[in-house]
Amino acid sequence: MGDLPEARVVRVGEPRAATSTAPTVPALRLAPRRLPRALVWRLWFHLDKGRFGWWFAAFGMGFACVFIPQVQLAPQLFDRTTRGTIQSVEQTTMSENEREIYRVTYTFDDDRGVARTGTSYTKDAAVSGAQEIEYDKDDPTHSRLVGARTKPFGLWVALVTLVFPALGLWFALSGFLAGRKAVRLLRFGVETTGRLVEKTRSKVELDEHPLYRLTFEYVVDGERFTTTVETMRPEVLEDDAHERLVFDPWDRTIATTLDHLPGQPRISPDGELASDGGMGVHLLILPIATLGLFITMVALSV
Repeated sequence: MGDLPEARVVRVGEPRAATSTAPTVPALRLAPRRLPRALVWRLWFHLDKGRFGWWFAAFGMGFACVFIPQVQLAPQLFDRTTRGTIQSVEQTTMSENEREIYRVTYTFDDDRGVARTGTSYTKDAAVSGAQEIEYDKDDPTHSRLVGARTKPFGLWVALVTLVFPALGLWFALSGFLAGRKAVRLLRFGVETTGRLVEKTRSKVELDEHPLYRLTFEYVVDGERFTTTVETMRPEVLEDDAHERLVFDPWDRTIATTLDHLPGQPRISPDGELASDGGMGVHLLILPIATLGLFITMVALSV
């Protein structure tokens, strides 16, 4: 990373007159700075995109816990075939491609002459009488009706179901990486101000609040740069003609505004960064819930 460049404050626009009665805004102290743990957690897990991602991932993983255990994830290998007798055919509450799925119970004798009972799933309601049964010689309790499944759904249901938690985790990871960048900027960044030059609305919404992308222009040593931030509260970045931001002293093209960040980081009179709102432990609930649901899904699917 190299030696830390000397931090300084760079202002955009006309300097304030010395006789101005406006309150003095405290400046960030020289880097590196210590950040409250609650602020770090908020930046990691509670940026707008990340918060949306964790909600979506937890919600999707809940559905996965219901459907994935009902999916035949991999073909089972059987080394014995015999004739069995259908005992019952029951319609389940499940369907696939608008066709009802039926639970078929059957009996058969393994190669040792031991009577066995098995269950398979099929979309053929007319199956009856004597049928071909496949089973595992080493464990005859594992069997199936030839042409049927050992579980109600095929692999494509798993693929469709996992799209939702995967999409949520992608947003959560994107938010986490953006949060890590924000943490680094708050620890080592140089303070300046920027001017809003563009605002666009994305297709992402959370609780009917759209995600906006706001682009700010800032000047360092006479050179102009831009940075884009994402927020569902654009109004907090539109209330001042020039918004306070920090840029990376090693790469001046990387910067972030402060007002849109979770935890509402504020600068204390002594130049330290502070955060509003508790320890932030509740921010870990959704990530932990998502992990717990994933472990539950795997356990139920084995």
